[in-house]
Amino acid sequence: MKVTLAAVVVLSFSACNFKQPPAQSLPATTTAETPKNPAPAETADKTVPIEITEVLVKKYLALQEQQLALLRAKVEQWKKEEAKLKSDPNWRQGAAYLAKVSEMSKEIDGAKAKLRARIGLAEAEVEQLGKVVNDISVARMLWRKGGGDATIADMEKQIKAQLTNLPPAQQAQQEAEMAKLTQGLKDARDAKDARKTYGDKTVDTVLKHDAELSKLLDEQMTLGLELR
Repeated sequence: MKVTLAAVVVLSFSACNFKQPPAQSLPATTTAETPKNPAPAETADKTVPIEITEVLVKKYLALQEQQLALLRAKVEQWKKEEAKLKSDPNWRQGAAYLAKVSEMSKEIDGAKAKLRARIGLAEAEVEQLGKVVNDISVARMLWRKGGGDATIADMEKQIKAQLTNLPPAQQAQQEAEMAKLTQGLKDARDAKDARKTYGDKTVDTVLKHDAELSKLLDEQMTLGLELR
């Protein structure tokens, strides 16, 4: 499989832990130097649950927006570097290419650490927020892609129309079975699985920023597809 630096960039910015197709044979990124003003609680135990507050969600959203902007800049930078390297027919296997991959990977690691420190988030906070936001945002995305509440209302209308043509003895059974068709969309809309895992308070806090997070997810996925 061809290794592109663009793939390294995308994987380095898996914002909100949004799932990206795994890349093979990618060089490991190095650990960035500790910023002069590290984010608070950087050494905190990552296994300890963190209370998801409005303040943390806003900081996380700001971090992801800035990382996405940086990602776009790095991709444009890589396109220029790639144009210079293409004079060599075996450029993807050349030492210059591998050196550029390593160099930009280090730059990305350092940039992420600096952004996180500047915004005031610990690494453990980013990781746990990412898991929560991912579970909620992906579920909501499935609900939107499925047509949202308009589709649910239309399906329920069709179900009622079909039930009127059935004998009374069969209506209850068919109604229960057909209702399952809409329940999946309702569960995705309400982030039911996330509520079981993280609790209503946490989910409701994140959903206050559903529009911003959804837009961010769409932009990240679009950019990822462009680079595949």
